[in-house]
Amino acid sequence: MPTKTPAPVKIDKVILGSWYQRTTLHLTEVYDLLKTAHSRLALKQETLKKHQQALQLKSVTRETSHLEYVKAETKTGLVLKFYEDGLYTLESPIKKDIKQTSAALLAYYQDKLNPALNYIFHLVLQLQRSWPIFMPNHLLQSASLPKIQKW
Repeated sequence: MPTKTPAPVKIDKVILGSWYQRTTLHLTEVYDLLKTAHSRLALKQETLKKHQQALQLKSVTRETSHLEYVKAETKTGLVLKFYEDGLYTLESPIKKDIKQTSAALLAYYQDKLNPALNYIFHLVLQLQRSWPIFMPNHLLQSASLPKIQKW
């Protein structure tokens, strides 16, 4: 009996994700940063604005499904979802190839998203280094530590 050739698999997007141990209160902080560059905490307005502008956001919404989450879309087509339980995902359609798209997501995370989140949370907690947990091995092996910033 002839064997069937499996249908080709089409991969059309890459998703990186990780988890911050946070509450809905912190979801509000994330939303305020992304939407208005504002915080109820004692943070410098100019630094909040700098982080928000670096993220290059096109739209920011607060939505409810099984969990409440903040959804932000960048001008380059990346989609960030930050959920009330602390899970966040960053996704992109594959532009040229998987490695290039994965590297671009990781760079956005390291250079823009992680510094912004660390800034709004640094008064509340000392954060450990955070890496996306859904990361291809070739990126994990070549990843460098995020730059340490002084606030």
